[in-house]
Amino acid sequence: MLWKFAKHGIGEHSPKRAVKYVLNKRGRNGQLRHGVRIVAGSAREFLGIASNLRHLKHKYKSFVMSWADEEGPSLMEIQEEITRWEEVAFAGLEKGAYSYLAVLHESETGGHDLHILTPRCAILPNGRILSLNICPARMQA
Repeated sequence: MLWKFAKHGIGEHSPKRAVKYVLNKRGRNGQLRHGVRIVAGSAREFLGIASNLRHLKHKYKSFVMSWADEEGPSLMEIQEEITRWEEVAFAGLEKGAYSYLAVLHESETGGHDLHILTPRCAILPNGRILSLNICPARMQA
């Protein structure tokens, strides 16, 4: 498995473009994706939060986990990786203080790419919104 933070997430329209890309049945080069499905989170919730971060330059962070054809993880194994990622990315935050959208792309040959989009904010129980960067400086794409 490989993982990487992408350099996307800046600009007023970028959250909408990101969701359109991850949910599209075709990849960047026009190749047909064998399977595209949301495995965690909500596109509507992600867009509702990330699109309204007008006071922040960075609207969201994009993360990708990728498995080679021969690795062929099960959906349960992928869910376990999402849980581990969530524990690290949002350490110290309670559920409900953060949001993310996880979309799985499956290739015909067995490869899997898991795209995770997360708004660059935490929402505290009192409604206060704080900037949140789940990608440490040394991990920048």
